[in-house]
Amino acid sequence: MTPEFQVWITVALLALARVSALFAVLPVFAAARVPATIRAYVAIALSLSITPTLYDAVYASAEKISQIELLGLLIAEVGIGLYFGFMVRVFFLAVAFTSEFISQQVGFMGMFVASVTEGEMTTPLADLISLFSAALFFAMEMHLYLIRGVFTSYEVLPIATSVDITSLIEALAERISTVFVWSLQLGAPFILYVTVCNLLLGLANRLVPQVPVQFVMAPGVLFGGLALALLTLPVAMERLTTHFTIGAFGL
Repeated sequence: MTPEFQVWITVALLALARVSALFAVLPVFAAARVPATIRAYVAIALSLSITPTLYDAVYASAEKISQIELLGLLIAEVGIGLYFGFMVRVFFLAVAFTSEFISQQVGFMGMFVASVTEGEMTTPLADLISLFSAALFFAMEMHLYLIRGVFTSYEVLPIATSVDITSLIEALAERISTVFVWSLQLGAPFILYVTVCNLLLGLANRLVPQVPVQFVMAPGVLFGGLALALLTLPVAMERLTTHFTIGAFGL
């Protein structure tokens, strides 16, 4: 085996370590209903496409690297891939959490169905919102931003360079803060809607105590919540895509 070929294999392994760890936690791709073989094929294809761009930068150090140093680099690349994958996944974790909260607020508590994407039990409205966000992910071609982000990650954190943990934590904290504010913006109309409905129903119950107003008006509150979701979710998802496309990896 020639030294050049050994360097090619080393660079390909390092690229595969970061990319495979990234796809292990990426939203949509890491869903329970997506076969692991598909993630593996996509990770291998993307790793092979990245390898030529990394060859010149890694050649000097990879030519004389020991097996112990290679193992350390592989572990570091896996950690970097998991970090970048979580930076993207936090968006969809916020969607899942907020959609569950909205569903319980508008009256879907106790109604559970199997999730289309993950297979776990969830409420119908939360499942619809998660499925809508997954479909929007591909319809808006946001997966192309992921591919561009993979290439950009090697410019920000090249292979075999020291990692500033403080800056990574600050970037993660900023990303979580951004997503938290977006979650509050998405859930605020439903909190206001449910609060007003409860006040009106409580007043009606005091005026007409003979009628179980809460049970009679439950379908109306549920229908109003669905109508509110129809009006607010397109705007909320537009803001989500804006935050996502600005910098999916926080780079």
